[in-house]
Amino acid sequence: MLQFSDLPYQFFPRRASRFFRRLGRIFNAAWVLQAKNHRIEELLIQGDRDQIKKLASEGHQFLFVANHPSHSDPQVMTEVMRQLRIPFCFMAAYDVFLRGRFIAWCMQRLGHFSVDRDGSDRKSIATAMEVLSASDDALILFPEGNVYLTNGRITPLQDGAAFMALRASSKMPEGKTLYIVPVSLDFSLVAAKLGALTARIETLASDSEFSGKLPLHTPSALILELGQHLLKRQLTSLRWDEVPNLNHDLPGELPILINQLLQHLEEELSMSPSKGSVSAFEAIKRIRARIHKDKLASYEIDQEGMSQTDLQHLSDIAILVYRLIIYSEPYFSESPTLDRFSETIERLREDFYSAPQKPHAPRRCTVNIAEPIAADQWLLSHESNLKKAIPALTKEIEREIQCMLDKSRASLPTIGNQPMPSLEKGTEPA
Repeated sequence: MLQFSDLPYQFFPRRASRFFRRLGRIFNAAWVLQAKNHRIEELLIQGDRDQIKKLASEGHQFLFVANHPSHSDPQVMTEVMRQLRIPFCFMAAYDVFLRGRFIAWCMQRLGHFSVDRDGSDRKSIATAMEVLSASDDALILFPEGNVYLTNGRITPLQDGAAFMALRASSKMPEGKTLYIVPVSLDFSLVAAKLGALTARIETLASDSEFSGKLPLHTPSALILELGQHLLKRQLTSLRWDEVPNLNHDLPGELPILINQLLQHLEEELSMSPSKGSVSAFEAIKRIRARIHKDKLASYEIDQEGMSQTDLQHLSDIAILVYRLIIYSEPYFSESPTLDRFSETIERLREDFYSAPQKPHAPRRCTVNIAEPIAADQWLLSHESNLKKAIPALTKEIEREIQCMLDKSRASLPTIGNQPMPSLEKGTEPA
């Protein structure tokens, strides 16, 4: 679920328990993956696992960097690490730890630690450096920074993973190397369950007061009509007066609306306008970091500035922009499969209900493990210049993950990778 926590930041350190971690891995494999929150019936791990195991047996260290297409990613990566027999930990957003004391307690005993993904978190970075250079644990990161529910397409990665890997490489003990391992996660439906999917669509339409008849016979039209309706509701709730006429050309109108919202946010925050060469995604990340900083500062006594209410309103607009950027790029129309249709409906439901949605049907996850990248050799190849090496490594990881996703999709035999059928009754595929 694309949300952000702006509660006062609290760092949650690792408090790993060997017994609890072992129990957690067994419980995840035996029950969690197959349970209704994830419905992973098949897990296929591809790549040179023997090479990873050999490097691990020699005492080398790993930073696994994966895409983040699903709420099931941590559970899948937990099983991958169990099969590789490599101890590991996650750097997780601190709002996960704030969901409850028991959740925080479990996360810490599993060896995980928190990070403020919108700020400069020195404690988290220091912990990551310690894990990478002075522990037996591999570190797992999802540098997309959020779950965007665009399975098969990676969103731009943040530079943090590359930064930590290259910085930590200089602190490695003699004879040990830090390897960065790109990993692609690709989820696909192994059963259509169109009746269950249609029921979810009809419930969303009813709860959002959609008027008219849903065009179930034309999935692309259904997405557009439902999307237009939900967007108008959201803009109205945000008191946005300039609601565009979305009925004629939604894909063409979205970039215009995104720019209007970005300009509004920059003006309200007294920020300098984004330059023309800056993408909308980079612009909203910059704006979001500023809102987060101001909201944390507003908790301090006698701090001048906007009220929490005003900042929360801007934060809600910023979250909408994040979502619109994802919707503005062709996704279902680019590849009109059952998987992409169901993911788009899942996104629409999450945006409306502000809560993660359970998969409507069982899934398969294909995990591809790329050739490990030696961090020290990468840095040397860029003349030991971090300013050059960090963005180059980030782009290389991003490229490698996308290539693995493309290759996986090209030969995926699941029903989810087949063209989206009509949702009218009696059209359930075999």
